[in-house]
Amino acid sequence: MSIKIPKPCTEKWSNMPPSERGRHCSVCQTEVVDFTNWDTEDIVRYIQNANKKICGRITPVPFPDRHYANWLWKSKKYIRVAAGLILSTVIGIKSAQATFKHNESIIDINYVIQIDSITIKGVVTDKQNNPLMDVPISINKQFLSSTNANGHFALKFAKENREEVSLFFQYIGYKSKTIRIKLKKETIRPLKVILDEDIVYIGEVIVKRPNMWQRFFHFFKKI
Repeated sequence: MSIKIPKPCTEKWSNMPPSERGRHCSVCQTEVVDFTNWDTEDIVRYIQNANKKICGRITPVPFPDRHYANWLWKSKKYIRVAAGLILSTVIGIKSAQATFKHNESIIDINYVIQIDSITIKGVVTDKQNNPLMDVPISINKQFLSSTNANGHFALKFAKENREEVSLFFQYIGYKSKTIRIKLKKETIRPLKVILDEDIVYIGEVIVKRPNMWQRFFHFFKKI
């Protein structure tokens, strides 16, 4: 089974008011279900059980590619215990200055630090400056922390000799972003991370059954 939106709606998601399962489209006068964090099988099951036309919001990115993001998001409460141990051995210096590349420009970012550790503070928002809550932050696929209800985060690292670190921000419905931080002997202002909304399609969601050849290859793939 696969899903698609043959006739995407032109209404912008950001212009729609929130609803129970997503947002309400004033053009179509219907609820648009946010399927961006759903597996394909769950979407198919939802549409089949609805017995009516369903308008939804989906992303063209394959759903298995987002399993890591969903796993981080749902498992962060359990990983925080291990993260506390990781933070004590990952990174640390006396002072730092960071730069990261965004749209071919270098932006300097400052941090407030302690004598025996470094604390990186910041906020994660979308392009409209809306704070993003529960954004997982990781280094080399190791979960560190997540943003609070106001989009803020604080990462504290133990003192060690390391020149650079890369923070990975990944959030459902948004393009992931990696910020490379070069550590130097200066103190500067907090970091602001702006995540771009991922490419999504809005409109009536259709369930497409596999053809004979697709079923044939899928059968032998399972063997």
